[in-house]
Amino acid sequence: MAPKATRRTTLREVAEAAGVSSATASYVLTGRSKVDERARVSEATELRVRETARRLHYRVAPVAGPVA
Repeated sequence: MAPKATRRTTLREVAEAAGVSSATASYVLTGRSKVDERARVSEATELRVRETARRLHYRVAPVAGPVA
């Protein structure tokens, strides 16, 4: 019998649990909040998103990446 596949935590789930938009969670988890002037995120929010992602065992999908 094949092992049961486990479902990955989504970016949207991390965002909802952290109380932020999925765009904000994405900016934090990809590091854009540090380099993109338009994506400024407070240190408290960044910490909350990172801690939530860690608690939910969030991992970036291997095929995920910039589109353009």
